[in-house]
Amino acid sequence: MAARRGLSPSALARAAGLDPTSFNPAKRHAAHGRPRWPGTEALMRALAAADFTLADFARLLHDTPAETGVGGHPLKLIDLSRLDDGNTLSEDGLPSGPDWESWHAAPPHLGPRAFAVRLDTAALMPLLRPGSVLLLAPDATTRPGDRVLLPGPDGVTAAILRARTAQGCVIAPFTGSGPEQPIPAPVRWLHRIAMTSL
Repeated sequence: MAARRGLSPSALARAAGLDPTSFNPAKRHAAHGRPRWPGTEALMRALAAADFTLADFARLLHDTPAETGVGGHPLKLIDLSRLDDGNTLSEDGLPSGPDWESWHAAPPHLGPRAFAVRLDTAALMPLLRPGSVLLLAPDATTRPGDRVLLPGPDGVTAAILRARTAQGCVIAPFTGSGPEQPIPAPVRWLHRIAMTSL
């Protein structure tokens, strides 16, 4: 909104009667990299200051990557079943090779190494159906309870992280029901699933 009005985030905050640092990048994330969103009152005041309706704001969120150039890098996208091919991920679990598609721009808070994985099986039903997309934030801190993507004994898997220690980690099925499974060290990589697109 600030860019559309030729303002800095600080200037928009001041125009809305908020603390000038309200929308600073340093305040957009809480501990462990989780996004911190403005409260409803702050958002409504910013909308009024920028002369935006809530519908304008929703359209801006949807159109930002294509129309304004504001936002993150284009995400690389691949089907979940392709991650076990052996040439689609680096040793750090990052996109590698020519088989990745270019997808929507990444939300900036996911970090510069964010990528996306499309579900092409029913493995995560009933929570997520085929066609849903997982947005991975490799630079985000992971905590017990987070849904993660990691290399398991049967290939790359999405799961719930239960614990992580020097001896490895313990995961549970993505759906939350079923037995826990220990993954012995070294766990080569483990990325937090930060968002899903249904």
